[in-house]
Amino acid sequence: TQFADALCQCGGKVFRLDTDEDEGAAVRTCIKCSGRHAIADSDEYLADAELQGHCCLCDKDHFEITVGVSLYPASQDVRWLYIGCRCPSCGLTGVYADWKNEYLDYRALLAKV
Repeated sequence: TQFADALCQCGGKVFRLDTDEDEGAAVRTCIKCSGRHAIADSDEYLADAELQGHCCLCDKDHFEITVGVSLYPASQDVRWLYIGCRCPSCGLTGVYADWKNEYLDYRALLAKV
């Protein structure tokens, strides 16, 4: 129900994406500056994560990334996290990862996208 687009500190908007849905961890790597950034609260789970890279059906591995969360009813607390990607090469969009996420205050979580 709430969303945030990934934007690198350098201004880059296109990233490689690596995720581990079992651990609830994701990292984006900026195509422009090569900066690596944990998505949301992933930094807390990276030590145990086995990250896997993603590719589009067109075999490109660069994406625009949007993170969405669903909330518990009448709450600001996160119930589920979704990582959506759009391939700038072919335009295909999809959810590339999702997991249960028990984070208090969705605004704080989405600020870490």
